[in-house]
Amino acid sequence: MSQPRIAIIGAGIAGLACGRALRLQRARVTLFEKSRSLGGRLATRKWEDQVVDHGAPWFSLTDAGLRQDWSRLLPDGLLPMTVPMRDSATGEALVEPDGGRWYLPAGNNRLGKALAEGLKIRMEHVVENPPVAQGNQWRLGDEAYDAVIFTAPWPQTRRLLEPWFPSGEALEPRYRRTLTAFFAYEGDPSGPSAEWSALQHEPGHACLEHSICENHKTTRVPPGRTVIVAHAPAAFSDAHFEDSPDDWAALMEPAVRAAWELSSPPVAVFTHRWGFSTVTQTFATPPSLPRGLLIAGDALTGSAVEAAARSGLHAAHAALRLF
Repeated sequence: MSQPRIAIIGAGIAGLACGRALRLQRARVTLFEKSRSLGGRLATRKWEDQVVDHGAPWFSLTDAGLRQDWSRLLPDGLLPMTVPMRDSATGEALVEPDGGRWYLPAGNNRLGKALAEGLKIRMEHVVENPPVAQGNQWRLGDEAYDAVIFTAPWPQTRRLLEPWFPSGEALEPRYRRTLTAFFAYEGDPSGPSAEWSALQHEPGHACLEHSICENHKTTRVPPGRTVIVAHAPAAFSDAHFEDSPDDWAALMEPAVRAAWELSSPPVAVFTHRWGFSTVTQTFATPPSLPRGLLIAGDALTGSAVEAAARSGLHAAHAALRLF
């Protein structure tokens, strides 16, 4: 088969990396994404004349080939984060992850946009029903595909794979929720915000798990402002997930101000709810699916950006071997 038709459900990093790899091999690819944005957890917002990553603040790159590929792909540059992180419990610098920490000056979501270049993507499109076998193909709605690759979070994928994944067949992936708020303060960074790029808060902290100073990312925040992005721990997020964002942000902000030694209340606040923020349990053994149906993404690898991308590449190669 010279040009297989392949559907990918989900346009996070796994889906986009998969789609790009397939397109480069001349497969005909269509991605289906339920939201209005690309890149999944690599989420960025233009807010109050500032560029803020409210998803993953950075990502590691242990694979030299992937780093080289992404460096070529991203005209705005792929930059290392060199300002250290601090463990609030010990006061010491945290050990850098393998592969360092990398970010994009124009916003981490630019990686998703770059990977999506040239791909056919149907945005704000929810795939409602499982694919239906039709000879050697799989039908989604009115269209037939030679393979379907599922990369969305497992709770969303699970519904579409119900015919091949009866309840209780295996220990399933689990996710946690996270409440995220970002705060803009008057004044340039000083004290901890001038010295550290992120704080890992004490285990058991009532409302903060980790927080990030966006000012250390080139061109992100104009002079005269300090922007902090705060992520809440699981217990706090679960307890307040359905509450008014104003209410839970008001609980988080004084803790942010104290941790970063900021002298005055914020001049602007923004909030975001992450329903599938972090994978807490991946598949021990992936489910066995019929030929032409494949899974990639965080259900197999966890939430790390690089791992998701490599999972997508693996799925692309597996799909191509079918034809």
